[in-house]
Amino acid sequence: MRNWRMLPVMAGLMLSCTLISGCAFHRTAQLTPANVVATETNNLVVNFVSHGTPTGEVRVNLPNGDVMTGGFTLFRTQTIYDYNTALLMEVFGRGAIKEGGRIYVNNTPTFSPGIVDVASPSGLSCHCDLINNNFTTHGQGACVFSNGAIYSLTF
Repeated sequence: MRNWRMLPVMAGLMLSCTLISGCAFHRTAQLTPANVVATETNNLVVNFVSHGTPTGEVRVNLPNGDVMTGGFTLFRTQTIYDYNTALLMEVFGRGAIKEGGRIYVNNTPTFSPGIVDVASPSGLSCHCDLINNNFTTHGQGACVFSNGAIYSLTF
């Protein structure tokens, strides 16, 4: 059986690490070719770094040695709820979910839209639109490169 009394301590340590010492959270994503132009470079790996905020740095290493750098932004003020959560919130009031006779407050949207913009010194650029699951921090999207390549983004 787990010791649930340690949960607030662990959450406090994580929050302290993020706010005080500036710990970085790293996430790796996969870019999968979605058109003929993109198949010339095949799959690409994207590295995200966040410091506990809805913005952060992005790095893409290209097969030719070129490095694309830039940033990402999640728009947490734009609420996108899954259907069940949206329905429950309409019935029981915004931010309150009733389940099994209990009411839970849930002000965090299930999903947030976001964007990624990166560029390389050689002039290649890329823009991505994505949807992030705020609970699992996983998501997906689509990326369009200035050379016409289109990729599917999964993280």
